[in-house]
Amino acid sequence: MTAPEPQLQIPVPAPAKPVTNKKLQLRFSYVLLLSDLALRYGVLALWRGSFLSSTSFWLLQLLVIPVIMFTWLGLRQNAIKLRFGVKDNEFEVKDAAHWIITMFLLMIHAVYQVFARVTTSPGWRRDTVLTLLTLAAVGYILTIAVSSESQKVVEAEDQAKPAYDAADENDRILIWMQTEVSDFQRTVESYTIESTLIGALAFSAFVTIISSDKATLLGVKTLLADLWAIVHAGITLNIRPVRGLVTLPFSSETVMVAIACAALIASMFFVAVIVARLRFNSLVGLANYSLEVTAAFNDKEDEIDRQLLFTQPVPAPAQERLTHLREQIADSLGDARLAMEQLRPIISYMRIFRHVGVLTFLGALVASAMWVSPVLAGGFALIAVLAYGYPTLDRLVRDAVLRKHGFFSVQSLLKKSSPIMWRKTPSSHV
Repeated sequence: MTAPEPQLQIPVPAPAKPVTNKKLQLRFSYVLLLSDLALRYGVLALWRGSFLSSTSFWLLQLLVIPVIMFTWLGLRQNAIKLRFGVKDNEFEVKDAAHWIITMFLLMIHAVYQVFARVTTSPGWRRDTVLTLLTLAAVGYILTIAVSSESQKVVEAEDQAKPAYDAADENDRILIWMQTEVSDFQRTVESYTIESTLIGALAFSAFVTIISSDKATLLGVKTLLADLWAIVHAGITLNIRPVRGLVTLPFSSETVMVAIACAALIASMFFVAVIVARLRFNSLVGLANYSLEVTAAFNDKEDEIDRQLLFTQPVPAPAQERLTHLREQIADSLGDARLAMEQLRPIISYMRIFRHVGVLTFLGALVASAMWVSPVLAGGFALIAVLAYGYPTLDRLVRDAVLRKHGFFSVQSLLKKSSPIMWRKTPSSHV
């Protein structure tokens, strides 16, 4: 009896240990921030109406309202812990562009209110009080915002069994993610081209109007100062000094100044879109690299699958190699998914600034038509409404048609049947 021949052992690196401290991703809730804003404006209105003294005003703003909000915040988080069975550090709010932008706007609003309320004489005491109140306001808004979780889960943590073989599943997920990255790149290219062309057109219109005899720089400064006075009166609920500014005189010079201001603001938003692309370029390179690595490992996996298709029994080294390749594919897909999660907020920022810039530019066009005729301006405004209203109606109608054909149920099935793509990523950071 001969001894068995030794089998060739292929060294396989130890797979990376998966991270088990996944946090429950919850949607953002505006209830706390809006309630805090409503309470503060209610107290401000009572103070403006002489129903509260200055001492009561500051006591409510600095002590009572924060105590109410933090108590409410604690109750909401306790409800989340009881419902989902998680601890303090096991859940978090999902990052999204809309609430991050809202948080920064509320921070600016809070700081502005601080500077508007503190009216003591200039000096080191006033500077100290302003600095402390500014830091407290920013920290307060930040704490409320990052703790404003709702009880709605972002993604179902439903790890159903894959509907396909592992090799087919890798191919399908890889194609899905490559398609999404390509869609991101096309969207960013489109936003960049639009922002460059329309932003340059808007700024050239501003320069042309300023350099002409129709409107002067002094008129632009006056109009911006009047508009800022109106905004300040609305924020501080002090409308008495600016009642005369609400009815601005209508003349051709005023219209030209309004066109210049709208064109300047529109060009500013388009520049913000272009600047956001710099961060996108660095992250999309990481996503493409991870997908290319995944494609290389996937090709090797397919080759081994073809070799082992008619081989019985399967050699142990080949099986170990196949398992290791699939682990590498899962890790690379996780890295790509992490990079894509960082790309989505950038796309949202660019989309928001782009829409605001386009709306401001449309306002400049409507104002330009008003310089010719109010009827023409009304026509331009109607076209602008149709231009933004038609895609929304079209999307609703087409979504209804796709829903009848089960498209969204298919998309949900892809999420449930693709734990590699939709799972929380391993220890990779961008």
